[in-house]
Amino acid sequence: MISPLDWGLGHATRCIPIIHHLLERQHEVIIVASGGGFSLLQKEFPGLVILRCNSYKIRYARSGKLLKLELLRQLPGLLLAIRKEQQQTRAFCARYKPDLLISDNRFGFHCQGVLSVYITHQLQILTPKFTNNRIASRIHHSFIKKHKECWVPDTEDRTLSDKLSKETLAGICCKFIGPLSRFASTNSEKKNYKILVILSGPEPQRSILESILLEQLDGFQQNVCMVRGKPDDTIELHSPYPNLSIRNYVATVELQSLILQSELVISRSGYTTIMDLVKLRGKGVLIPTPGQIEQEYLAARCFEKKMFLVAHQEKFDLGEILKKAEDFPFELPEVDMKMYKKVIDESLAALTNH
Repeated sequence: MISPLDWGLGHATRCIPIIHHLLERQHEVIIVASGGGFSLLQKEFPGLVILRCNSYKIRYARSGKLLKLELLRQLPGLLLAIRKEQQQTRAFCARYKPDLLISDNRFGFHCQGVLSVYITHQLQILTPKFTNNRIASRIHHSFIKKHKECWVPDTEDRTLSDKLSKETLAGICCKFIGPLSRFASTNSEKKNYKILVILSGPEPQRSILESILLEQLDGFQQNVCMVRGKPDDTIELHSPYPNLSIRNYVATVELQSLILQSELVISRSGYTTIMDLVKLRGKGVLIPTPGQIEQEYLAARCFEKKMFLVAHQEKFDLGEILKKAEDFPFELPEVDMKMYKKVIDESLAALTNH
């Protein structure tokens, strides 16, 4: 059984290569998901059993400055959701009797008597200056330690996650499994789009960025495609401009093709997006979610390493970004994107023998 967190779609999409690999190894896989991740994985794996679980229902503040306060306000509801998740997980385990649970940042997805693995790139939780990183990290570690192993989707030299994964967990085996991407091909394709916009993340910030970009694209003369990151929407948004194509969601193969067909990708600076762009060698402009410290850190680091351009949502200027992109180096690191297969095979063999 594998279950991704439902804060945006990144946790669900980075589980896709793991699920494919497990299926290739003749394992039976059951997916447990909620929110947009449920709809996305249902579309990607129509032949698998997909169970709907309790959603954390996290919403972001409209102002980045208020994000942490808004998350604190939702903390009692989150704790209740985790408790319900634990109850659901016990019920699922009683019914399906899994050999292994794989939790991608799902805090309550573990069950006494069943081996479990936790996936995260955040061994260290970054918090605002007025709060304590250590306290937040220790709380996270308390959830991680309920599992047999922790899989970190990065290389041992922390090529992409840097200090986010620079933390030692006493009493639990941490394994760097290499970056994860659902994409396969890196073959070049004809550039049919000047810009590909990939939206994701909790509301209302997803919609706020969508509105900003739609306004900036008014009068833009070159072809643009926008993927809204809403796999559960059945009605497509009408495009206000003739050269703009808008899609609620596209499957993995089509999104891969769109990235390869686009000169520039504009997206959030989520860790999964960064792994995907590195995999496909895509030129990206990262717009961190206001107030989300992890995304702000990753964006700043990627800009410092000359990997991707960075823009801030409240000051976004499309014309200025396109000018900067003409001279930006986009120096992407070469990383082993198949490393996870070997590490997972070794872990599964050791866990089942144990």
